[in-house]
Amino acid sequence: MLDHSPGIDGTAASYTGNRPGRPQRFEDHVREAVLDHKPGGMKRVYDLHLYYAEKLALLTAWEERLFSIVEPAAGMMEAAE
Repeated sequence: MLDHSPGIDGTAASYTGNRPGRPQRFEDHVREAVLDHKPGGMKRVYDLHLYYAEKLALLTAWEERLFSIVEPAAGMMEAAE
């Protein structure tokens, strides 16, 4: 997942995290699952839910954020041509 790409994991974790003054984005266990961090203790043994829907929601939000950064630059490049 994202955890194996240097720099991207921290940026994604920061963006999808909960910050004061911003509505709650995603719960920590979902963010950890997307980053492929394994739970410890009893959660590792008993919590077998894979969080597919939750991970999809997080990754879709991250995709939208990345496109919001990249698409304006693409529009500027077309105007320059």
